[in-house]
Amino acid sequence: MPLAIASGSGAVARKVMGTSVIGGMLTATCIAIFIIPAMFYLMEKLTHRKKKDQRGHETSRIGVLEGRD
Repeated sequence: MPLAIASGSGAVARKVMGTSVIGGMLTATCIAIFIIPAMFYLMEKLTHRKKKDQRGHETSRIGVLEGRD
């Protein structure tokens, strides 16, 4: 934070560097807190749905082999 509010000689270069560092840290924090957990949730949900569909197809195949509808 002090880099972004710097004053004096070389302050322009420090402000640019401070602003980019703060922006990068905020972006990385948001990704780590919101995006990654959301992706894990969606992947788990899709995997669970896929396993559920596969189980349903297996039982229907067994029913067909035994003469059931």
